[in-house]
Amino acid sequence: MRSHTSQIISAAIAIFDAHGDIAIDEFELYLLRLLPYVDGVLVNGTTAEFPSLSPYERTRLIQSALNVFDTSRVIAHIGAASLRQTSMLLNMAADVGATRFTAITPYYLHISEASTLHYYELLRKRTPGRLYAYIYPDVTGNDITAKTISRFADIGIDGLKLSGMASDRVAQYHHIAPHIDIWSGNDADFPNTISHGGAGVISGVSGVYPMAWSELRDAVMLSDKPRIAAIQQHIRNMVRVLGPSIGNIKYALRLLGIAAGQCRMPIDGVDESSMEKIRCIVSSESVDTLSFTR
Repeated sequence: MRSHTSQIISAAIAIFDAHGDIAIDEFELYLLRLLPYVDGVLVNGTTAEFPSLSPYERTRLIQSALNVFDTSRVIAHIGAASLRQTSMLLNMAADVGATRFTAITPYYLHISEASTLHYYELLRKRTPGRLYAYIYPDVTGNDITAKTISRFADIGIDGLKLSGMASDRVAQYHHIAPHIDIWSGNDADFPNTISHGGAGVISGVSGVYPMAWSELRDAVMLSDKPRIAAIQQHIRNMVRVLGPSIGNIKYALRLLGIAAGQCRMPIDGVDESSMEKIRCIVSSESVDTLSFTR
């Protein structure tokens, strides 16, 4: 059954200290900054560099998110390359209190859509809460196309997160499976996602300026078209500069005085041109104060 509210979910980063270990105190401070503005957080997703996190680290980050947000506002990513690994992560997340879960499609080795559907069917039977399928074919190498989506509702999947090339399919998948929640991973596409029947966006860049996404959500709910256009333009500018890289997001957070740390995975560093653009975004009075014109 789908939710009846339009949601901004922040895809949280993971914060590492100078030694490369997860920094729990800093992570909770980062989440506290999001708390008044977003409808929830997705923990241990792509933005958190989840392939580099140990099961223990993933569980600690979920536990920290549950220390800050109400249980209903935390989505724990438990996805891994195999059902065995995912089931272990599911049990660990449930043991610390998580009740909403998402799992990316199995990755690295190619599997058929039938095998992917069977994977989620088995996982659904083991999940003591809501379960969302996370479809990101650009990075996993595996996709779920329209011909299979209707089966996801049949096996009890509660929703979908569509990222990368799949994020353009919100309208198509909503038409096929209208009773499940569908989130887009396209940070800048909230109004379009809502107009096509989606539940909202799951956004990494919203973790830098959560106020902007909060104001956009409220403007969309009020159908305030001039305000939507003004805020949406600022958001597009931010996503254009920050969206391509987790490193860019962390650099922007550090400029804002947030101890975001460095990336753990060998992601390209922020080049000088990007640094200058990010500094302009961060120093922009209209973005910093959210003084959007009507």
